[in-house]
Amino acid sequence: MDNEIQVDHSETLFKLYALQPVLSDADQVEKLLEPLTYPKNSYSKICFHNISFGVDAARAAEPMLSSLRERLTEVILSNIIFSLALEGCSLKTLDLSNNPLGEKGVRAFSALLKSQSNLEELYLMNDDITKEAAKAVTELIPSTEKLKVLHFYFNRTGDEGAVFIAKIVEASPSLEDFCCATSWIGSKGGVAVIEALAKCRNLKKLDLSDNMLRKEAGELLAAALLSNAGLTEVHLAHLSLQAEGAIKVGKPLTRCAPSLEVLDMSMNRITPVAAVVLANCVASKQFLTKLNLSGNRLTDTDGHDRLTEVDMSGNFIRKDGATCLARAVAGKPRFALLNINDNCISEEGISDVKVIFSGSPSMLGPLDENDPNGEDDEWDEDL
Repeated sequence: MDNEIQVDHSETLFKLYALQPVLSDADQVEKLLEPLTYPKNSYSKICFHNISFGVDAARAAEPMLSSLRERLTEVILSNIIFSLALEGCSLKTLDLSNNPLGEKGVRAFSALLKSQSNLEELYLMNDDITKEAAKAVTELIPSTEKLKVLHFYFNRTGDEGAVFIAKIVEASPSLEDFCCATSWIGSKGGVAVIEALAKCRNLKKLDLSDNMLRKEAGELLAAALLSNAGLTEVHLAHLSLQAEGAIKVGKPLTRCAPSLEVLDMSMNRITPVAAVVLANCVASKQFLTKLNLSGNRLTDTDGHDRLTEVDMSGNFIRKDGATCLARAVAGKPRFALLNINDNCISEEGISDVKVIFSGSPSMLGPLDENDPNGEDDEWDEDL
C-alpha cells in the first residue's frame, strides 16, 4: 500500500486520509476500501480527509459507498463526486469543510443535501461560502429542525450572505453550538444573524469572532445572550465593540449564563470605561475557567477560584495593574497561565510579578515584549 495513504478504522468508523492530493487508480481504491464490502460490517461513519478522487477511482468507490446508505450517520468528505452515491443517507453529521466549494460546489452536493432532514451537525468551514453559496445551502437542505451544531466560519459570506445564515439559524430551534467567525460580516449582516440568535433558546456555545459588527451590535447581542441562559462559551473577539458595545454586552451577561466557562472579548478596543462592568461580569461567573481580554486598553480584571487562564496581553497595563493581576490569580488552586505580555510594565513591575510567581514560574507567560515607556496615543477615545 502506498505509504502516503493511511487507513484507520474502528468498529463503526472508516477513515481514509492521504498526503497525495489525488487518488486516480481504481484498483488501488478498491483495495483501500475493501473493508467496506465485508459482510456484516458495522460502519456508520466515514471520513475521507484531504483526498480527492479521480474519475476512475470515484467510479470504483461509488458502489462501495452506496452499499452503506442505510447505515451512515456521519460523513466527512473532501470531494463532491460522491454526492449521488450518498443520496438518501439520513445523516446526523455532515462535514464538507476545507473545500473550495463556492455556490457551484454547494450545488454539486445537491443530491446529498436535498436528502437531509435529520441533520444534527453541519460543518462548512473554509469552504468559500459566498452569499450565493449561503443561499444555495438554505435552498437545498429541506429541514434543520434537529440541527444542534452549525459551523460556518472562515468564509467570504459578507453581509448579504449573513442574511441567509440567519434564515438557517431561525429554522434551527434546537441549535446549541453556532460559529460564523471570520466570515466578512459587517453591521448589517450582523444584525440579521444576532436577531435570529435572539430567537434561540438552547445555545451553549456562541462564536461571532473576527467580524466587523461594531459597537452598535452590543445592544442586539444583549438580547441574544439573555435568551440563552445555558451558554457555556461566548467568543466575541475582534468585533470592534469598543467600550460602549462591551458595556451593552457585559451588563446582560452578568445577569445570565450562570454556567459560563469561556469568555473571549479580546481585540475590541475596550477602554477602562467598561472595566467595572466587565469585572462584575467575570466575578459573577462561578464556573469561568478561561478569560481573554487581550488587545484592549484595560488595566485590571477580577477573578475567582475556578479560573485557569487569563490573557490580558496587548493592553496598557502598568506596574500596579500587573502586580494586582498577579496577586489575584497566583494563589488559585486550578490556575495554569497568566499572559500579561505586550503591556507597559516597568522593569520593577516585572521583577515584582516574577517574585509573586516564584513558587510556580510556569504559570507566568513571557514578559519580553513589554514597553515601560509605551504610550496610548495610537488609540482613539471611543466614549
